[in-house]
Amino acid sequence: EAQALLENTKPLQWPARLEEFQMGQLFAVPMNSSEKLIRESRAMRNCLQTYIEDCARGDFEVYSVRDVSNGKRKGCIGIRFDSDGIPTINDVKGFANTPPAGNVLQIASDLFRKLQMVNLK
Repeated sequence: EAQALLENTKPLQWPARLEEFQMGQLFAVPMNSSEKLIRESRAMRNCLQTYIEDCARGDFEVYSVRDVSNGKRKGCIGIRFDSDGIPTINDVKGFANTPPAGNVLQIASDLFRKLQMVNLK
């Protein structure tokens, strides 16, 4: 199913406001292409692929939260940006849209603060 979706989706890339960063035993990876977003959506069993156009326009960003030791996905963070570039946390979810486990909420909070600082520059 993921392969069919990849084949039928226009390949897009977009800039992320933040690069990959680490906090403790977790790191956040920006999903800055349609391929990455589709693969993340399939791996995490959620609907992130529906945000491709929003991401390409710069209205939305998705970050995959992963374990430093093994790269295992721990959650996803969706951030919406208003017309002035002000971020709002849209969603923080674990596998299959379950509540996030461990320090995923903490890294979401840290990510939000970093994005606020980017907007001030």
